Order: sequence, then structure tokens, then C-alpha cells
Amino acid sequence: MKGPERRRLARVPLRCRVAVREKQATWTTETADVGARGCRIMLKRSVVRGALLELRFDCGDGAEPLETVGQVVWTRHGEPLQAGVALLSVPQSGTSASSWIDALAIGQLRRAVRDGASALGGLEDAVLRLGRVPRAALTAGAFVVVQVAEREGKVSEVPGGAETLATLAALLGDGTVTMGPARPDALGWERALSLVAAVAPARPSRKAAAVLVVPPRAGSRAVIPAPPRDSATSPRAADARASAVAAMIAETLSEEDDGAAR
Repeated sequence: MKGPERRRLARVPLRCRVAVREKQATWTTETADVGARGCRIMLKRSVVRGALLELRFDCGDGAEPLETVGQVVWTRHGEPLQAGVALLSVPQSGTSASSWIDALAIGQLRRAVRDGASALGGLEDAVLRLGRVPRAALTAGAFVVVQVAEREGKVSEVPGGAETLATLAALLGDGTVTMGPARPDALGWERALSLVAAVAPARPSRKAAAVLVVPPRAGSRAVIPAPPRDSATSPRAADARASAVAAMIAETLSEEDDGAAR
């Protein structure tokens, strides 16, 4: 894959407010898209190539803005005015999100939960990828998002409404999925996903809560009880099974830690 194509795929169509401070002026605009090391912003005034800009990205919902310094690498003087900015340092979000892009996306997803899907502003075309292997059980809604991320599908491919958007925001927040560059632990995810069948009903209904759990450490033993047949597709029963499995895994890991300490 050639360089320009890699850059195109790495860009996330994420629109957020950004305060720009240059040598002689301060103004507010919005991003057109963002990438791991740069962004494209809309211009309210001309800027020159090579100019240094202080940027403050609005994460929304009262979250601390992300601050960094960027350098203008290209400008487009047609309508609308735009500029490409290379970031001289990667903004730090102060969260468990895998990248600063995810921190911005979380704010936009929360706005969409509150104001409706129209507030996504193009984010529905963003590609999801697997991030860190989770160490806790995931609900059915979370597993649906993980399945889309596993095949590197788009946000628009995740079924559901406001509740699903909130779930996606939570998964971005803890780094389970990401919109940025990713190098997931392929073996860890393979092992984790292989356990879904062990705790999910054989024929789950739409309301059944499929559960994804993290495998126990090497050398440990964990027995996962089969779900009761009379209520196997009940969301309450599925959540109870998820809690039981998570508790068993936590107990197993605790026993291993105690044994290592002795």
C-alpha cells in the first residue's frame, strides 16, 4: 500500500471544535478530519505554510481540552479554506483511551447520544479496530461492537441506537476498541473470542447477553458452568452468568498471585 493511501486510511472523519492561537490572533474553528500525527482544519483566515499554531481541541461534556502545537504543512485557498497541520507533539488525553483521536471521538459520541445521530458529523464513516484485550466480561452490546472492530468495520455498521453509541464511547474510553492506529494482541484476542461460545447460549435471542471474558493465566484452571436451560436466553440470567464468570476469573488470578507471593 502506497504512502498516500495509508494516510487516507489513517484519517478519521471527526469534526470537533478547536481553538487556534497564532502569532497575532486567536480564533475558533473545527477539524475536518484527524490522524495520528496531524489534522485538517477549516480556516477563518489565511495562514502561511510553516506557521506554528497552538491548538486546543474541545473534548466536550466538560472534559479537559487536548492541547498541542502544530505546524502548517499545506493550505487550500479554494472554498472552503483549509489547512493541513502536522502535530509537533501528540496530545495527551489523561484517560485510558488508546489514542487522542479516541478521546475526541468519545466527546462526539456522547453528543450524539444526547442530541441524536445527526451530531455524529461524519464519524459514522470512522473505522473501528481492536485495541487492548479486556480483563472484564463484556455485555452483548459491547460484544457486537467488538465484532465490528475485529473485521475493521465502520461505526455505521454497529447496529443499535443511543445505547450502542454510549457502549462504543465506553469501549473507546477503556481502550478495548480504537479509531486510531492499532497493533492488537492477536493471540490474546483469539483466545478471548474463543471463550464466547463457552458462556453464551447456543442459540441466543436478540435480548440474550453474549459475554466475552479474558482467559485465565497459563497454568491455572477455571471451570465455566453451563447456562441453565430454562432461562438461558434471559438478559438477567446472562448478566448473572457474566458476573459469575468474571468473579471466577478474578478469584483464579488472585489465587495465582497468592501462590507467587508464597
